[in-house]
Amino acid sequence: MKRILLFSILVFAAVAVCHAQKMSEVFASAPYDVLPLMTRNNRLDCIDFIENNMEARVKDRFDNDVVLEEMTADYLRLVTSKVSSTEMKIVDGRVYVSETCMGPAADTQVKVYDSKWNLIKVVSRPEVEAFIRTDAKLGADERVLLIAEAKILTLIKGSLSKTDNTLTWELQTDEFTRDMKKAADKCLQPVVVRL
Repeated sequence: MKRILLFSILVFAAVAVCHAQKMSEVFASAPYDVLPLMTRNNRLDCIDFIENNMEARVKDRFDNDVVLEEMTADYLRLVTSKVSSTEMKIVDGRVYVSETCMGPAADTQVKVYDSKWNLIKVVSRPEVEAFIRTDAKLGADERVLLIAEAKILTLIKGSLSKTDNTLTWELQTDEFTRDMKKAADKCLQPVVVRL
């Protein structure tokens, strides 16, 4: 009985591993609503270039450069314009897509899709208070002002990790007043979330 159970577990694990998608397959199959400026041929060219150790640069639908900077078995980073980038990460059969726009500071939206590109959810961003270190030496007024300013100018950059299954959020302070930026630089921390 134990042998049958062990054999069943091994067969199930082998089937799961064989079914797991690689990033190249996920990227190639991405629908136009995920990567609207890139044709399927653009994506296939990028994959071919990067797998052959060439610069993975192509022209998008508007004749602008798009560069596939990095691709591993479960991670991808794509520069889609001078002010935008996209990251993808495969975790437990789900595809996390992080889209970042820079202007004036970075701001990110992260969506989660299933293996057939059906939208599962939009990932919630941390509240401003989560970025303030608990040991931060701020006066009560300074803390209230910092939180108020951050809530007005809530620009948050998200980065998918290429080495582990985490998403790191960073509160952007580029648009803060000079005094608030000084206070923020002393007390802010990134927020790391497990995927």
